[in-house]
Amino acid sequence: MIRLAPILFAAACVSTSSSEPPVLPSDAYFTGVPSQFSSTEECLANSRHPYGWDCSFELAFCHTGAAGYRQGDVITVGTYQLDDGLAVGKLGASPFQFDLETSTALTDSFGGGLTWVPDTAGRWTTFQFDVISCDD
Repeated sequence: MIRLAPILFAAACVSTSSSEPPVLPSDAYFTGVPSQFSSTEECLANSRHPYGWDCSFELAFCHTGAAGYRQGDVITVGTYQLDDGLAVGKLGASPFQFDLETSTALTDSFGGGLTWVPDTAGRWTTFQFDVISCDD
């Protein structure tokens, strides 16, 4: 939860340029935890796959407006913008809404049965959870 407060503060401080839709001023990552587990570590310890693909769920919202979703070894890319505290956009052809304040997916675009937590462990930098590059 350490990283969540800066995300919420940053979401409130976005610039609203008339030509660019509002996005987060810094990158934000979230890890999905399947509902039958209390943590990603517990899921990985009980994984049936050598690389833990059944536990590998990651969301990225980049400062550039890019968005990415990883489910197992499949990565889907798209874009988002902010709308009243929500990240709203499309990943591939699927529209999504994600509440940044509560870390809750408001659509089923990210697979059901997941609890989303801010990725304070930097999992997006690892082989199992890397999602998209948020570099300009």
